[in-house]
Amino acid sequence: MIKKQFWTENTSHLARHNLLSTAKTHHAGHQVPLSLEAWKTKRSSLIRQIRENMGTIPEPCPLDVKEYGKIELQTCTIKKISYQSRPGFRVTANLYLPKGKGPFPGILVPHGHTRGGKVSPVVQSRCLLFADNGFVALAVDAFGSGERGTCPGKFEYHGANIGLSLMNIGETLLGMQLNDNMRGIDLLQSLDVADSDRIGVTGASGGGNQTMWVSAMDERVKASVPVVSVGTFESYVTDCNCVCELLPNGLTFTEEWGVLGLIAPNAVLMLNSTQDTRPFSVNEMLRSYTAAREVFNLYGAGDRIGYQAINLPHGYWPEMQRHALGWFRRWLKNEGEGRACEITETPTLPYEQLLVFPDNKRPKEVKSIYEFSQPAASALVTRHSQDKAPVSVSGKVSELEKLLRVPKANISAKSCSIRQMKEGKIDVKCVQIEVDAGVLLPLEIYSRAGTKSSSALLVVNHEGMKSIPREKWMMDLLGEGNSVIFADLSNTGTMLWDRDEERFLALPYYHNASRSILWVGRTMIGEWTRDLITIAKHVKAECGIKHLDLLAYKDAGIAALSAAVLSDLFDTVTTNETIGSYVPEQCYFGQSMAVHVPKILHWGDVSMMAVLAKAEVRLLNPTRTGGKIYSSKEIAALEKELVKIARRIGAKNHVAVQTGSLAKLFKQKT
Repeated sequence: MIKKQFWTENTSHLARHNLLSTAKTHHAGHQVPLSLEAWKTKRSSLIRQIRENMGTIPEPCPLDVKEYGKIELQTCTIKKISYQSRPGFRVTANLYLPKGKGPFPGILVPHGHTRGGKVSPVVQSRCLLFADNGFVALAVDAFGSGERGTCPGKFEYHGANIGLSLMNIGETLLGMQLNDNMRGIDLLQSLDVADSDRIGVTGASGGGNQTMWVSAMDERVKASVPVVSVGTFESYVTDCNCVCELLPNGLTFTEEWGVLGLIAPNAVLMLNSTQDTRPFSVNEMLRSYTAAREVFNLYGAGDRIGYQAINLPHGYWPEMQRHALGWFRRWLKNEGEGRACEITETPTLPYEQLLVFPDNKRPKEVKSIYEFSQPAASALVTRHSQDKAPVSVSGKVSELEKLLRVPKANISAKSCSIRQMKEGKIDVKCVQIEVDAGVLLPLEIYSRAGTKSSSALLVVNHEGMKSIPREKWMMDLLGEGNSVIFADLSNTGTMLWDRDEERFLALPYYHNASRSILWVGRTMIGEWTRDLITIAKHVKAECGIKHLDLLAYKDAGIAALSAAVLSDLFDTVTTNETIGSYVPEQCYFGQSMAVHVPKILHWGDVSMMAVLAKAEVRLLNPTRTGGKIYSSKEIAALEKELVKIARRIGAKNHVAVQTGSLAKLFKQKT
């Protein structure tokens, strides 16, 4: 039998270093303009690029505020409400109204990654503080959190695959939250008791990130306090944070100081903890603060940007509340000098009392991420198979390459033979190929001893070659004179650098890698596609392989199909247990985070890739996004879809869909 794996050297530091180097290069390229006129020109371009990459911001629809009950306290009234941020799409919120006539300044309070969302004690405490001090406070549930999770009554984390799956339909969790928050400002301005010209925003962690973005993109925010959230986009690359803080391609056209600069000349105070992790550390915040202050100085508003480094862990502690209250008093009430002020602690309420829907029976307009994305994804897939408009095959191929951000294959890729050995009657050659600066892909090439093969099977798995089962049918291929080649793809296997943290946080594979690559304007599938094309060119040129088949397990199957669309290097492409469609299930993706591609469903689905492939394609054991293998009914539906797409683009349908074992499939082939 083929040995489990000869390759043991860990080269994960090389892949991570490549990403860090790319991030540093982008960071260095973003410099503050020297004049206000130059900044204003850059400002317009920056807003346009942000909007293009964060998804749709629809035209405002009626707020249609609905009230579901209220709680009377000594110093304020808390209303349980929802409002419409998109047509047929509602946001759950708590509105804190001070006693008295007003008008009072208004403060939007987005929450971070805290269990319970807006009803969490840490969110309640600052809302009660603001209300006690004469501010209207609006605490909203972030999309996918609080009462807007997948299952009513179950608070869940809205990041990882749940939030990232929005990219497939052309949205981002960041953009969805931005729109909800902008409509929250509309709501504050609509209140008789609120002063529409005095609006502030504050939140911590993910809520601090939302604070920064809504303050940057909405000039109505006159004062903001992002807490334990400001760092640098460069520091987000290879470090862990949430997809709600991800702007795809963001680091290619700006740094975080640029977003902070958009806030000028309105007031912003950054509060960071000295005990925080690198992305939100004081050092990283200061890098952004220093550059952003130059923008504020161009407006003559240097006194409107400030920071405090506080010796506490990550969180919105009473010390942060003291600074935030002083800042809002200065810039929303014209009281004091903006310094921290004394506060009194207000007891919070049991979270159940603040739920908008305590019986967990929410209306259909209060959608989870799945309930929003599934119909949109299904509609896009249906359009591709039923649309009568002619399709340019070459145009679709070019569009896919652009969407995947496929790096150019390294035609002159350097390679070196690490070692050669015999394992019984099998020759084994271990090779490294440099696909990018310092990124070395390991290959294990097996062949029958004393035989020069002209045919080979390349086998990859998204978890690396160590996860590929060495089966008897592979030995049979070797016995018939074929070579079998195992390879790791970028950031997988021996190059895997982020798995320990993911296991600790119960996150899916490539949480950090996929986010990092998106920040620098690439995609994991695009990287893997480049890898497969480079490997194929290498083995054909250096090993004398004329006929090359490709077998890809699970998520690597998407890259295998795209490699076959963008090249004619493979005779057959077989995917095994790869998703048959990007349309999500309620349980979301059982796959890694690598499969998501911004706007992929606007281009087409897995079926479009399969039909456009320049190879015979076999979709073996296709799965739903939840991981379950297709039923016979689902296979029949996929086959019909493939026929429709082939007919629409004028291509021959060379795709077979089936279930069963690889052994049987390859025995039939041979």
